[in-house]
Amino acid sequence: MARTKPQQPEDLRFIEMFSKRLNEEYGKHRGSDAEFARKLDVSRAALKKYLDGKAMPGVRTVALAYANLNINVSYGKFDAKLLRSRAKSNRQSVEAQLLLPFAIESLKQENIDIALVDKKPNRIELNVSIRFANRTSA
Repeated sequence: MARTKPQQPEDLRFIEMFSKRLNEEYGKHRGSDAEFARKLDVSRAALKKYLDGKAMPGVRTVALAYANLNINVSYGKFDAKLLRSRAKSNRQSVEAQLLLPFAIESLKQENIDIALVDKKPNRIELNVSIRFANRTSA
């Protein structure tokens, strides 16, 4: 899915470089547009926007471009001081502790997987997976 129009200069640079690399790989492609779009899991319309440099690809599309087409475009080849804040206010990040309604004894850190997943602008999903040892009675 094509993302909304970028607002930041670094977004525009990324789109330009992604489009350039995507066009290089597209030029080598011998199949249909639909087959090429499937490598990125996007529609043909979204593929055209990426090829034309008219849309910012999402993280999933960038990851699939890397995995399936060996397209590796850096977002950060510039001075980080040039990044402007997207925040509308000067609010500080809020750190919170999640209290569970139960206790787990002997829980080992290697049995816990935590992932933050970008869902929408200003929305992140927290996924927590806990593996428990199978206990059998003798």
